[in-house]
Amino acid sequence: MTKFRDQKIGIPSNYADEILNALANRKSFRRFLSTPLEDTLIDSLIADCIGAPTACNHQMHHFVVVSDQDLKRRLQKISGSNDHFISASHLIVICFQKGWNHNKFAVVQSTAALAYHLCLSAHLRGVGSVWNAGIGNSDDVRDLLEIPATFEVIGVICLGWPDESLENTKAPRRGVDVVRSYGVFQRPSDHVYPLKSSKKYPYWRIKNNDNPYAVHDPQSWTLGQIREWRAHAVYAKSPTPGIFVSRRLGSEMFHEVSSIGEISPGERILEIMPFAGSYTVLLHQRLGIAAELHVTDLSTLNLDFTAERLRNERGTDAIALAKAMDSLRLPYEDASFDAVFMPQIIESLPDPWDLVQEAFRVLRPGGRLGLSIRNVNSWFGIYFLRQTGKGQVTNFGPYRPIPVSQWRKRLAKVGKIEEEFGVSPIPSRIGQRAGVFMLRYSRIWVARLRKLN
Repeated sequence: MTKFRDQKIGIPSNYADEILNALANRKSFRRFLSTPLEDTLIDSLIADCIGAPTACNHQMHHFVVVSDQDLKRRLQKISGSNDHFISASHLIVICFQKGWNHNKFAVVQSTAALAYHLCLSAHLRGVGSVWNAGIGNSDDVRDLLEIPATFEVIGVICLGWPDESLENTKAPRRGVDVVRSYGVFQRPSDHVYPLKSSKKYPYWRIKNNDNPYAVHDPQSWTLGQIREWRAHAVYAKSPTPGIFVSRRLGSEMFHEVSSIGEISPGERILEIMPFAGSYTVLLHQRLGIAAELHVTDLSTLNLDFTAERLRNERGTDAIALAKAMDSLRLPYEDASFDAVFMPQIIESLPDPWDLVQEAFRVLRPGGRLGLSIRNVNSWFGIYFLRQTGKGQVTNFGPYRPIPVSQWRKRLAKVGKIEEEFGVSPIPSRIGQRAGVFMLRYSRIWVARLRKLN
């Protein structure tokens, strides 16, 4: 009998390696050229993807192809973000018929296999793609596209000729030794994230805005867990202009950046834990060419993302000197910076005081520490307890708003508070500076401290 390995069921190894390498290089695109794709090409992509296996061969999937510009804009509005919905040539709205084979999510697995098969086919044909689960209210999508209630909408794939004028590095993957174990389950502890104790964790009980098992308090996380979470979650998006800036809260950032004060020619500025570089871009705008910007984070992945974004958003001459932190130890000599910037970091770490002390260590005498803190004694503190804190942990990592009054007293013992103000005193005044009375009750407390010695 012919052994399986001797059967001619594959393709020559040299071709196989070439194809597999090409597939491995597939990456997501969120910027597209204006040239539309032909409908015949879309049909070819779908014909390719339906060759993937489905549970019991029932083939419960359906694809609604959207190219009308008005419909794309309405789908983008429903999603709440996803500007690439508009620039993409075609949107493929993915759905499947409900009411059969939900056990082990077989129908979901089947549809997901087809969806990625479509992305791979697009990649081999030179078409850019990105898969989106964050599509907003699926009922609104269903109503807009006249999808029957018997079909579940689970995602959208954007397709178009990719705009490769900006850098777009493939998102890094966890190592094989992290995601694979032989015989029994084994996984490095930094790659297993904390959940509240429970006998069971039913999948159906976990939702984005209602996750009873999520742990938001960074005191319950190790620094390694926070590092790995942030390092991989930052690649939830591409490092393109404007990403990871909240449409509602983004106006607060300009006030936070102002906390470092006036910048003189030749100064050395350090930003701690930029995550995705949203503040870094604003800092670079303030610096000009006469000052030197440095960034440091827990992972080199965040630094790579920030550097790529800075080049895309500020030009090829935008340089931030980057070094990874060793735990919470800053990789710099004593008294080596004129200003240090820490936006919304203190409430995001298990041992934040260690980092504050490190910030003062690397400041020269008379140097400035600019920081901001999300305040629990504010309307946002209440909102966090009732809403945000009951959902899933964000891509930025765990955090909890903290009492500004306590931290103000603590900080005043190690530095002179030169300026302080509140931002977003009430929900209807997001991004506005608060008066003296509302300073300690605003969503954000911003301060500039001067190192005394």
